[in-house]
Amino acid sequence: MVPHYGPMLDPLTLLFSLGVLGLLMAAVFLSLARTMPAQAPALRTWSKSMAVAGGTFVLLFLRGHAPPLLTFVLANVVVFAVPYWMYRAHALLLDGGPRQRPMLALWVLGAAAVLATHAAGLPRKVAFITISVVFCLMLGATAALLLRSLRTRRSPSALTALLAFGGLSLAFAARAGLGLLASGEQLTPQAQSMAQLFTLVPGVVLIVICSVCFLSLVHERHRAGELQRLATQLQAQEELVARRTAELRAANAALVQRARTIVDLYDRAPCGYVSLSPGGTVLQANQTLLRMLGRDHAELAGQDLGALLTPPSRATLPALLVLALAQGEATNRELDFKLAGGGTLPVLFSVVAVPQVEGEGASLRATLVDDGERRQRVQQMQALQQELARRAEQAEAATRAKSAFLAHMSHEIRTPLNAVIGLSQLLQRMPLQERGPEFVGHIRQAGEQLLALTNDVLDLSRIEAGEMALEQLAFEPLPLLESALALVRPQAESKGLLLELHVAPELAPRLVGDPLRLRQVLLNLLSNAVKFTEAGRVSLSVHVLARQEWQSLLRLDVADTGMGIGPQHQARIFEAFSQADSSITRRFGGTGLGLSIVRRLVDLMGGKLALQSHPGQGSVFSVELTLDHG
Repeated sequence: MVPHYGPMLDPLTLLFSLGVLGLLMAAVFLSLARTMPAQAPALRTWSKSMAVAGGTFVLLFLRGHAPPLLTFVLANVVVFAVPYWMYRAHALLLDGGPRQRPMLALWVLGAAAVLATHAAGLPRKVAFITISVVFCLMLGATAALLLRSLRTRRSPSALTALLAFGGLSLAFAARAGLGLLASGEQLTPQAQSMAQLFTLVPGVVLIVICSVCFLSLVHERHRAGELQRLATQLQAQEELVARRTAELRAANAALVQRARTIVDLYDRAPCGYVSLSPGGTVLQANQTLLRMLGRDHAELAGQDLGALLTPPSRATLPALLVLALAQGEATNRELDFKLAGGGTLPVLFSVVAVPQVEGEGASLRATLVDDGERRQRVQQMQALQQELARRAEQAEAATRAKSAFLAHMSHEIRTPLNAVIGLSQLLQRMPLQERGPEFVGHIRQAGEQLLALTNDVLDLSRIEAGEMALEQLAFEPLPLLESALALVRPQAESKGLLLELHVAPELAPRLVGDPLRLRQVLLNLLSNAVKFTEAGRVSLSVHVLARQEWQSLLRLDVADTGMGIGPQHQARIFEAFSQADSSITRRFGGTGLGLSIVRRLVDLMGGKLALQSHPGQGSVFSVELTLDHG
């Protein structure tokens, strides 16, 4: 701006006052920006315009005391920032898109006129008129921006600002007209008061009145923002209340439905439920219990539960309730209830203590299950157990009688058999005619077979009767093995079989056990091997599986190259009177007692008996025994 001073005004005082006022306004708006975050960009922009205005008037105050380049060129180039930043501040505040390019073009136009006037020595009227036109247009742009905002939203503050900026725009238009009409001498710093009036008064309006209007707009927008924020919060609260109300309604409906379901489950439960006071008074009962007892709710409510019990059960109830209150529960106690129509109902009674709720006393909840069917089954089971015990006793008595009979009969049969065998031996030594020796041999052979059968039956009966006792004697294992082989050697040689003995070198020279029963086991297995082997060999092998200082774990294997035994028959060959195939009995004879006796003797000795066999490939019977060293 090109100020003009007249004799009637004190321009220095006015310029300095406007400069200080502009800088103070800048500080005020900058501080307001910190308290209003939403309007802070617009307030900081307005603060820039005030700072520029204050700085410009300070530079003009220094006119005559500083170079013209500073007081004229710089002041009049920078002063265009005042309407530019005012326009930008209003655009930011009114949410209007600022048209920066036209405003910057106007700034460049004004600056060019100032620079041309200073550099080219043009008349001062050119700068005066150009600055006035540029200010008129820039302030008019701000007025137009305010006018657009009034079309969408009525605002007293915006209307006041519109009048202020519109008036300023007209004032600078008049100033431009003054520049056209006045002579060059009238536009110099020493010009009269009319030029000064058109320079200083707009400055006052820009700094004071426009700042007040802008501050009013800021306050209005801030209040509108606060109201909008409060409205938004209120709407959010209303939505939250509506949502919570809907949730509460849904939860309430779910609780009501759940309560109905619980009541339905409570009343339709397969067992009886009853709520009791600590003293046993009935508080509530479900429909199942009412049906079980044949009573209605009025008969039970408020009644002592003990009055519904039989005398023995009534005496038990108080102790159960005390126990439940002390320990939390008492379960599965048998009680008998009296029915309304007569008779009793046995139940399983379980009672638990209900946790106390604030404001309510202690209570109990009991479950009653019809126990009639269970008690009937228990009685039936007891009767069956008694019957089974009686039948078992009868079976044991029959077994003992059978064993005693077999033992007695075996002894009775052995006596005449020994006589028959002895007499047949005497007859064989006597001279007989024709076929007499042959018949006597048959008699002796038949007697020996009957004696072997009798011995087997006697051994089996003694084992079953528990009368077989094993001895613990020291013996030499090698002579025992050789003697067992010697007894079957004649039969093996008559069939052309090779008889072998394999003994592990680490076998102890003396062992402790029952040598008689061990020889009986080996003899039975060797006899069967020779009997069922037509060609090949029969072997007896002794392996030491484990040896300690005082005992050894032995495995005795009797192997043959006979017919073998199929898997389907191996499970039952150790049963008494059983053989792998009925045709074997017809072909080889025998009763099937040998292997049964072997199995039982091995069990008595604490050992294991195993079989490995395949049809046509022979068999291996294995006996594992743990024997102490002698």
